[in-house]
Amino acid sequence: MNALNYQETLQNLHSIPRRKKENDLKRMERLMELLGDPQNSLQCVHVAGTNGKGSISKMIAHSLATSGYHVGLFTSPYIIEFRERIAVNGNLIEEEEVINYYRIVEKRIETLLQEGFGHPSEFEVVTAMAFMYFKEKKVDVCVIEVGIGGRYDATNVLLPILSVITSISMDHVSQLGNTLHEIAMHKAGIIKSAPVISSTQKQEAREVLCSEATKKQTGITFVEPTMYEFLELEGFRQKIRLKMDDIPPFTARLNLLGTYQLENAATSVLALLTLQKSGYQKLTVESIKKALETVTWIGRMEIVEEEPLTLMDGAHNEDGAIRLIESIQSYFPDKKILLLLGMLKDKDVSAVTKLLTETASKCYLHTPDDFRALPENELASYIPPEKPYFLCHTVAKAYKKAVEDFTEGDLILSTGSLYTIGDMKTAVKQIREEPIE
Repeated sequence: MNALNYQETLQNLHSIPRRKKENDLKRMERLMELLGDPQNSLQCVHVAGTNGKGSISKMIAHSLATSGYHVGLFTSPYIIEFRERIAVNGNLIEEEEVINYYRIVEKRIETLLQEGFGHPSEFEVVTAMAFMYFKEKKVDVCVIEVGIGGRYDATNVLLPILSVITSISMDHVSQLGNTLHEIAMHKAGIIKSAPVISSTQKQEAREVLCSEATKKQTGITFVEPTMYEFLELEGFRQKIRLKMDDIPPFTARLNLLGTYQLENAATSVLALLTLQKSGYQKLTVESIKKALETVTWIGRMEIVEEEPLTLMDGAHNEDGAIRLIESIQSYFPDKKILLLLGMLKDKDVSAVTKLLTETASKCYLHTPDDFRALPENELASYIPPEKPYFLCHTVAKAYKKAVEDFTEGDLILSTGSLYTIGDMKTAVKQIREEPIE
């Protein structure tokens, strides 16, 4: 049998059938056991939550790397290239290593199936590959972002040195439950005996997290609104003031837009100071400031073009949409919004569309390139009757049409799904490179 090449490996991974999520970790635990439990030799920061998981994971990992540590980062979903999901100090896993680790996991899956376990999901396989890779690379610490939920998420086979829980709101209700209490119970499942840092939470979620921390006999610290303050915008950087216990207040320039990123930054800094106290002495206020000033994160209020002004964001649930609109009204209060919108069927399409279209002057609807995509003609039924809209099918056509309609004082905003970000980046590049007639 010929060895798989990289594209064939990805094809095999992506063609693993999707099944209903298990309400236990037995299969994942057995898979890791067959692989020698690589996660047990890692120092892991575990990050769960609804919104902000990716940004906070990236800020923590980038700060640790900037401070001189060898840092693994596991995130999902990928935006442009699968290898983004597994990185060390910002360097993506090599194609050959993807092939190699997939092959190792695949052999253990044969044993799993013989033992009567079902086939692991794609996420379980990739999580196992990440743990093996980080062990092989001898990372000092790794930052592991939860896929969905927490309690029964494949990543939850690890024992953390720190658990971080970002803002909890309604999302993935078909899998996690349709109340904030049920969703918070899933997120709280990552709490073990290590310290816990949490973003500000609604009272219902806060009570669940506190109860779980008490059960696990560990402390939990919440970010409070008094800990951070927006000062001004310097170009496309936010100047912020951070006020934490035990250290003097300091000013930093955050290289991520979004009013919600202020709280994410505060959550990250609180997590980093907790790590510093636990022995990560290379972390200093100066190294953290430098990291915040240089951190990048694809598709989170990202300015992808200045002429015409084009902003891209992955907001795909009600809370994300609210935060995105707040940010745009704060930074660009007088801009007319040309909204590029594509969504997946399993999101709260009604709430997100209602919020986003309220501020838009025109809407350009498209169908994301994903099997869960909502066709643009169905998305159109959620658009208020008085709002002008265009059916564009692809995000590239939507962007081209918006650029044609663009006038001074407009802002092109592409949002609704993380799964359109890669195609949107390509569309911007194509328009930029088009010959001027």
